[in-house]
This record gives sequence, C-alpha cells and structure tokens, in this order.
Amino acid sequence: MSDYGYPQQPPGYPPQQQAYPPPGAKLLVGDLLQSSANIVGANFPVFLIVAVAFSLPGLILGALAPQPNQLELQAQMQSITDPSQIFDLIPWTTFAVAIVAGLVSFVLIYVAMGTLMFASVEHMAGRKVTVGEAISRGLSAAPSVIGVAFLVGILEFFALIPGMVALMGGTVGLAAAMGANGAGGAGVGVLCCCLPAGFPLVLAPVFYLTILFFLATPAAVVEKVNPIEAMQRSVNLTKGHRMTIFLTLLVVILCFVLLGGISICCLGGIGLNTTDLQTMTTTEPSIVAQVFGFVLQLLLSTMRVMILSALAAVIYARIRGLRDNVDATALAQVFS
Repeated sequence: MSDYGYPQQPPGYPPQQQAYPPPGAKLLVGDLLQSSANIVGANFPVFLIVAVAFSLPGLILGALAPQPNQLELQAQMQSITDPSQIFDLIPWTTFAVAIVAGLVSFVLIYVAMGTLMFASVEHMAGRKVTVGEAISRGLSAAPSVIGVAFLVGILEFFALIPGMVALMGGTVGLAAAMGANGAGGAGVGVLCCCLPAGFPLVLAPVFYLTILFFLATPAAVVEKVNPIEAMQRSVNLTKGHRMTIFLTLLVVILCFVLLGGISICCLGGIGLNTTDLQTMTTTEPSIVAQVFGFVLQLLLSTMRVMILSALAAVIYARIRGLRDNVDATALAQVFS
C-alpha cells in the first residue's frame, strides 16, 4: 500500500500496462503536453460538454452586466476638471457584476478540473467514461474542490495587492513628475509603457502560488482530503518538479496569449469596441459583434478548462508514479 492507501501493483506487473514512468525517469515538458493532448483528443466529447457546461455560467453572468454608453462616458471624462471626479464616472454596478462573474468562473474551472479528473485517470487506466459518469463521479469531491478554489483565490488576491500598489504608485508618481516638468505627453507615454512592462513582475507571486497548488484539485479528488490537506499535498508533490511545471504552464499561457491576440484582432475587424482614429471616439459595438465576442470567450474558456484539467491529471499521475510507485490503475480504484 502507498502512503495514501492506494494499492500498488505487485512485482512482475506487466510494464506495458504501467502508467507511471520507470525508476529514475523525470518529468518532461513535451511528454506532459503530448499526454494531455492525447487525453483530451481521446475523450473529446466528454471534455467538451463538461468544459462548456462549467464555462457558461460565469460568461453569461458577465454578459448580463449593464454596460455604460461608451460615447457618453468618453464625453464625461473629457469634461472632468478635478481628478477626484473620475471616481464618480466608474460604473460600479458593472464593476461589481464583473467581479462576481470572475469569481464564479474561477470556482467553476476548479470544479470542472475535479470532474474531468475522473475521465483523465480512467483514460490512463485504459478505460473510457461517459459524460454522466464523469459528472457523477467527479462531483463527489466538489465541496473539497470548491474549498481549494476559494483558499487559492484568496491567497492569490493578497499576493497580487503589493505589486499592484507598487506599480500604480510608482508609475503615477513618475508620470506626475514628468508632467510637472512640462512633459505631460511623455507622462502619458510612461503610463502606457510601464503598466504592461510591470505586469509580469506583479503576476509573478500569483503564478508561483498557481504552481504550488496546481495539484491541489487532483489531490482533493483522488485522495479525498479536505482543502487544506489537498493544498499541503500539492506543495509536497510539486517539490523538485516546479521548474518543469512552470515551463509547461508557460507554454500553455503563451499559446493562449497568442490566441487571445488573434481574438482581439478578429473582434476589432468586426467592429467590437473600435476607435475612430480621426475623432478618437469609441463606437458602440453591434449585436453581431457582441455575440461573436461571447462565442470567442466561450471557445477560449472551454479550451483552457480542457487543457488544464488534463494537464493537472497527467502531472499528478506522473509524480505519484515517480514518488509512490502508484500507477493509473491503482488511482482509478478510488472511484470504484
């Protein structure tokens, strides 16, 4: 038996049926990505339906948020004489709904990962599952997975605050100093350049926490532990493999950044939030453009859920094989 009560295969177990790497093997970025892609491809209908089902609520909630009139908002901003008046123009209702929608999406992504963990492990054990089986078995650990999502979200939120405060304070201070020296236009340029350049530094602590707790969801589902124990287990499992996990996630993130850039170009091409370069006024998007934008958001969210779910399952299974000599067949027995 392993440390967590999962039966290990006896000596002489056929190597071709083992889902864990041989002794001395290491995690490889290419293997993790290819194995994850294989799982998604072999179980595409299940992954697609689950990912769409758990992506829709947050996107629909965000789409229902009241949107301010862009032309009116721009005119009001141009009439501001006191910088403090800008807070009166913030659409707080839209802002609040957007936050709630983001939280809903964040939690449901974790639940989707927990749900698809069952399908991933079953695939690695050589079996296929139906959508109903994936949902019924995967959701059995939903309370613990939701707890993990909330705890990780809180930690990432507080990790984000210091960097954001430092970035905004330093950038605004620098821009104000340049404006006082008669370089007002340059001050605006500093804001436009420093903010994007500083975001990687601001997000670094959040990304590190993501790596630390990336295996918390698989641990909660497979090992049936509470959220805190699942997070502690993730910290322990990722030790010695965090650079590989970082590089793997970096490849995935860069791919989604590229897809996001293509999506923005597509949205601009059909008239969503475009700006007239002659008058510098923002035009209101058409209904067609808004629907197209929603579909693109759903597509990207669905892809993100599918890839991250399979990736978390593969990394968890690989590390359990390396550390505990437990294969996917043994892992799958916890669902039986």
